[in-house]
Amino acid sequence: MRFERFAAASTRSATSRAAQQQEQQQAVVIGSGMAGLAAAEVLSRHFNRVVVLERDLPHPEWQQGAVDMAKSKVARRGVTQYNHLHGMTAGGLASLNRIFGGRYSPALEAAGTPMLQLFTHARLVHPTYGCWLPRNASAAPVKTAFCTRHMFESTARQLVAGNERVEFVYGAKAVGLQFEEDAGAAAAAAEPSTRRQKSVTGVLLADGSFLQAGLVVDASGRHSAAPDWLAAAGFPQPRVSHATAGCSYVSTLVKLSPEAESALAAADVRIIYAMAHAPEKSLGILAQAENGVWQTSVGGFADKTPPLKDDGILEWAKQEVWHPSIAALLEGCTPLIPWRRFYGLGSTWRHYEEAAAAGNLPEGLVLLADSICSFQPVYGQGMTVAALEAEILDELLEKRSSSSSSSSSITTSYIEVTGLAAELQAAVQPVVQAAWDLAVGGDMKYEGAVSSDGPVATGLAGKLMGAYMEALFELATSDETVQEALLRVMHMLDPPAKFMEPPVLSRVLLHLITAPFRPAAGPNATFLSSSSSISSKPASRVSGAAQAATAVRASAAGGGRFDLGVNI
Repeated sequence: MRFERFAAASTRSATSRAAQQQEQQQAVVIGSGMAGLAAAEVLSRHFNRVVVLERDLPHPEWQQGAVDMAKSKVARRGVTQYNHLHGMTAGGLASLNRIFGGRYSPALEAAGTPMLQLFTHARLVHPTYGCWLPRNASAAPVKTAFCTRHMFESTARQLVAGNERVEFVYGAKAVGLQFEEDAGAAAAAAEPSTRRQKSVTGVLLADGSFLQAGLVVDASGRHSAAPDWLAAAGFPQPRVSHATAGCSYVSTLVKLSPEAESALAAADVRIIYAMAHAPEKSLGILAQAENGVWQTSVGGFADKTPPLKDDGILEWAKQEVWHPSIAALLEGCTPLIPWRRFYGLGSTWRHYEEAAAAGNLPEGLVLLADSICSFQPVYGQGMTVAALEAEILDELLEKRSSSSSSSSSITTSYIEVTGLAAELQAAVQPVVQAAWDLAVGGDMKYEGAVSSDGPVATGLAGKLMGAYMEALFELATSDETVQEALLRVMHMLDPPAKFMEPPVLSRVLLHLITAPFRPAAGPNATFLSSSSSISSKPASRVSGAAQAATAVRASAAGGGRFDLGVNI
């Protein structure tokens, strides 16, 4: 594909403010995943034209459903997690609604996505503490959605496509950055430049053409080439942190058996998550997606690796996933696509905030989302962080604009982008840090986990915080105030500082102090039958919920009733 209609002269006068304003009228976004789409929408408020570069070519399946997309091996090759289970945190959904003017959730629902109220429709089961999310009528509503990545992304893409200021260019591969002092030489040249460049002025494409831009946004994801482009231009590469616990899982889309569908509908349950929590390494999740389809993933950490052959996965889930609910619900299901596999990916953080503080980040270049930091996918934070960072970019651009303009008028304001690259990295750092602490903190609890930065927390302070957080997790199963605070932080509605506010702090400290005096009764394994009756079976405190569930699975084998094994 050729892009001559976007090409502009590489040598231009910048002697007047009018010339600067004219060259600013176009912004270029590299990548059209969730981060690129959110960025394009907010950039359209500040630039006359936003060009979104996407290396994938459209396929007929893009206009169809997730099942057709998943059957095609080339339809969306640029997103490695495209065919795996997806869910949006409540914070991410709220952020996307703000970005799209309140249109995102209604568009999802109109396309067949069921909305979830966490304290009504979700069942999170903890292997140590049992049910982590009993119904909480007093909690403020926390609305979120679980659907396929295709639904999340195609909904956002359709909204952005309706924006007259945004143009998509498919089959476009960015291979370098153009710098102000280059006089036509690309930053992706084979030999690094002998002098550091000052400002990015556009993007070089694989076909040899060049897109001029007042601002370039790299939203190309965890495989971003920006570090190499910057190194070729004389900038030192950013420090990189990496952590992994060897998580592996498999995912598919299914049609559940009528019996399972009826039982879930009777209980008003739309998602069940048997969580992994060290030392328990297995996990399983089943979530209602769009249009009567359910998505499921099973797997775990370290040696809890699902088999390679599709016909052995359900039996593996029955034997290895610690809680029986997932395997019981999948009994008799009809897989709609082949199982997709994912092995060993961790979390990676390119510390551009450090590079920016040291003056090692060029003007005119903004990096967002996975291009900065990609998270271990099982924690479900990536789309939320991308949306929150896009909102921060919007706020910074608004503050820098010399005049305001409506979305329906032509932008005439001049935006001073000097210092924006560094300011953005500093502004998004708390968002990235909070998500990193949750993902890496969880991973590092597993034996064999490795981190380039060493242990997450050491010494007395680290041990005290670890004890505090474990007490908070346990208390969340019975205290509605703590439970609400925990879920709001996990869903990125509130910052982690919420855990230290008096209503939560006082309860957790009291729980710690009174621990030696409480009876040693263990969690009950409670189960939902197809008739919606609930039975309880006492569990051993020493064994924990995971061992109790295993015992119940064994005792229920061959039982007459349809027992889902769902903690209520």
